Amino acid sequence: MEDKYADLTKWTPACHKGFKEIPFLQIRQNPNAYYKYNSNHHCSNKDALHSLSSLDGTLIGWEVRRTGFVSKDGKKLKDKNINFCLGGKHGGARYWEIQFGSGRKHYKLHHLIRYTYPNLISNGNNIKDYPIVDHFDGNRLNNDIKNIRGANHNINNQNKEKRGQIDYIGVNKINRPRGRNYQARICVERKSRYKNFFTQKEAAIQYDLWATEAYYIKDGNIPKLNFPENLEQYASEIKNKGQLELAIGI
Repeated sequence: MEDKYADLTKWTPACHKGFKEIPFLQIRQNPNAYYKYNSNHHCSNKDALHSLSSLDGTLIGWEVRRTGFVSKDGKKLKDKNINFCLGGKHGGARYWEIQFGSGRKHYKLHHLIRYTYPNLISNGNNIKDYPIVDHFDGNRLNNDIKNIRGANHNINNQNKEKRGQIDYIGVNKINRPRGRNYQARICVERKSRYKNFFTQKEAAIQYDLWATEAYYIKDGNIPKLNFPENLEQYASEIKNKGQLELAIGI
């Protein structure tokens, strides 16, 4: 059987949004490529473009290179002008990015992968319905091509992570005088639902119920839940509640 991922190790012209090719930038997969970065989260080119013999570094799994001239005056880019860095600010979402040239333009690595290899990505060619580039397992630093997919806002919202010192996804810590200090919150179709509870676990269960209704019952997708073993129980409760409300005319 032909391996559809076989060509990933060949240097390929990199593309960005709208499948537009980035001049003189090529990309390829190297599963064993490890890179070291300094305290500013920027890789030096010496480390960034070559595999390290030591595993004392961060696994990125991809390499980039420049192949020609980029400036209007024909000045050739030096290798040091291509860097890997960790994007994101103030402790928020962190992504591997590629800084190309001497300017401030950064390209997110998972975007380059989606638009360079759309035929190998789930929903890769359908920008209209799936404009977002999403990490399937929720790990933003895992850029294995099988972990990249095209997504819409609903699919992307399924990959919520735990926040701060909260033990559950979809739960926020708030300050309320009467003690309902944990808020279950979900956003579906850009509309938010929220409800306050006394305990984290109560809020976590409420988030699971909303996520099951929005993603599993309506779309047939299995969402990320706090208690995934209860998925079928949640679905049964939601369906029974809907039948009861229909019967009494709510």
